[in-house]
Amino acid sequence: MPMRRPFVGLAVAMALAVIASTASARGPYSCGPFTLSEDLTESTDFALAEWVAGDPPKDVFVERPGYRYLSENQSLGSTTFRIVRTRDGAKDFAVGDEIAYPRYVAGEKGDRFLLARYAAGDPPKGYWSSVGKLPNAGFDYIAGLPAADGPVENRVAYFVRFLEFDDPLVSADAFMEIERFSPDDLAKSADKLPRAKLREWVAEKDPRTDSRLELYGIMLGLCGDASDAELLRKRIVEGRPNAENPDVRPAINGVKTGYLLLAGERGLANLEREDLVDREAIFSETFSTYRAVRFMAEHGRGKIGKERLCESVRLLLDRSDIVDFAISDLAWWKDWSVRERIFALYDKQNFDIPPIQRAIIRYFLLCERDVPADAKTDPPHVADAKRRLAELRRRDPKLVSDVERFTFFE
Repeated sequence: MPMRRPFVGLAVAMALAVIASTASARGPYSCGPFTLSEDLTESTDFALAEWVAGDPPKDVFVERPGYRYLSENQSLGSTTFRIVRTRDGAKDFAVGDEIAYPRYVAGEKGDRFLLARYAAGDPPKGYWSSVGKLPNAGFDYIAGLPAADGPVENRVAYFVRFLEFDDPLVSADAFMEIERFSPDDLAKSADKLPRAKLREWVAEKDPRTDSRLELYGIMLGLCGDASDAELLRKRIVEGRPNAENPDVRPAINGVKTGYLLLAGERGLANLEREDLVDREAIFSETFSTYRAVRFMAEHGRGKIGKERLCESVRLLLDRSDIVDFAISDLAWWKDWSVRERIFALYDKQNFDIPPIQRAIIRYFLLCERDVPADAKTDPPHVADAKRRLAELRRRDPKLVSDVERFTFFE
C-alpha cells in the first residue's frame, strides 16, 4: 500500500520551521519573496526610468465642531518618471517619454526604478507599476532573463553567472532563482555550475552568519570531485562548536550535504562518529547531520544506499532530543526492522512524553498498513504491528485515537 510521510503534528512542524529558518533565509525547499522575473510575470513590458519629481501624499481631514478626522478620500500623491532604457523590441513607449505614476514613490532626481507595464485587466491597460529601485546592471540582468518555461540547464547557466554579482540586488535575485530549482534539477545541470567560484565561496563564507553557504555547499557537492570533498571536510571540522564554544552554525548543513554527495559512505562514517554517536555533540551539529542524511535519502541518487542511511538514523533512537524525527523517517522509509526497539521506548524514562509516544504510535500505524498488494496473509511485520497497536490502545486509548485521527494515508 503506497504511503506518504504522515502528518507529524503542529508542535513538530513549528520546530522544523524554526530550525529551517535559522538554517537559511531561503533553502532548497523553502518559500520566500518573489524574484524579479516572478514580479514581471503578469506584465507585458518593462522599462528603466529615472525619478523626476514627486508629490507626497496629503492627509485630507474632515472638520467637525470640536473634532476632525481623516477622510476616506486620501491623496496618494504622484510621481513623474522619465524612461531612460527600454528592452529591444519595446512598443508604444520610448526613451525620453515621461510617465505620470498615480502614487508617490520616494526618491531623488536621477534615482532609477524598474517600471512594469500591464496591458489589460486589473490594473487596466497602459498602467505602469513601480517594481523598485534598479541600477543599470540590474536592467541588463532582467533584459537577458531566460524564458520561464525554457530548458532547466539554460536557466541554471544564466543565473549562476550572477551569483555574488557586484550589485546586491542582482546577486540576491539570482540566488533566489537558483534556490527555486530542485536539487535534482541542479544535479542535471552540474556541468553548468561554477565549480571554481563555489570553492572560493565555500572556503570564505562563515557558516554561523552567511546562509548562502548552505546552498553553495550542496552545489559544490553536485559538481565537485575528491579535492572538493577535502575542502568541505575541512570546513566541517574547523570551528566545530563544543561545550566551551557552543556557537550554532546554521549553514553547515549544506556543507555536510555536499560532503556526503562526494565522500559517500566514508564521509557518512565520519559524521556519524562526530555527531550521532558522540553524546557530547552539540545538538545543532547532530541535527544538521541528520538533515544531510535525509537529503541523501531523497536526492542522493544512490550515492549511499537506503539501508546504510537507515543505519545512521537508527543511531538516534537512543537520543530523546531527536528520536521522534528518527522514528518518523524510519517509518517513511519502511524500516520495520526496529519494531521491538521502538516499542520499548514508549514507557522508557525521558522518552515517555507525548511527542515521542505519538511518533511511536504513528510508526506502528504505518507499519500495519504496509501490506503488499499480492499478499494473501499478513506479513510478519504487519501482524506484529497489529499486536503492538492493540497493546497501545489498551494503555492509551485516547492518545492512539488522536494520532489515528491526525495521521493521513494515501
